[in-house]
Amino acid sequence: MHSSTLVTAGLYLILRFYDIYIINFYIYKFLLLASIFTSFYAGLNTFVEFDIKKLVALSTLSHIGFIGIRYCIGLHTIIFFHLLTHAIFKSVLFISLGNIIYLSHSQDIRYLSIGLYSTPSSSFIALLCCFNLLGIPSLSGFFSKDLVLEFINFSNCRFFILFIIYINVFFTY
Repeated sequence: MHSSTLVTAGLYLILRFYDIYIINFYIYKFLLLASIFTSFYAGLNTFVEFDIKKLVALSTLSHIGFIGIRYCIGLHTIIFFHLLTHAIFKSVLFISLGNIIYLSHSQDIRYLSIGLYSTPSSSFIALLCCFNLLGIPSLSGFFSKDLVLEFINFSNCRFFILFIIYINVFFTY
C-alpha cells in the first residue's frame, strides 16, 4: 500500500510543478514514453499473475501510467478528478479484498470464489469498485477514461502511440 501511495504522491508532485515542465518540450516526450511503457508493462504483467494483491498493485501502476499519458497530452484539468476517483475506489477495493483474503486464507485468485460465499457483501463492494475502475458507463471511471480517449482520437497523435494507448486501456479491463 505504501508503494501505491508513494507513486501517486510522485505523480501529484509532477502535476503541481506544471509550470516548470511546460518550459521544456523534451520533458513531456520523456514523461509520455515513460507513462506509456509503465502502463503497458504493468498491464501485460497482469495476465500472468495469480496473487490478488499483486494484481491490484499492477492495476494501480497501470492507472498511474494512464494518468501520466493524460498529463502529457494536455488534459491537466481532469487529472486530479481521475486521481481522486481512482484513489477512493482502489482503497475500498483493497479493504474489501483484504477481508476476502482474510476469510478465505488465500491470496491466489483461483481460490477467490470461496470468499464469495463467506462474505457476499465484501464481494459485492469489490465488484462495484472493479466496475468503476474498469470504466463501466454511468460510473465515474467511465467519464474520466472516455474523455481521454475522445481527446486522443481528435488530436494529432501518431497511430502507433494511439494503438499502444488503446492496448493499455484494454489491459485495464
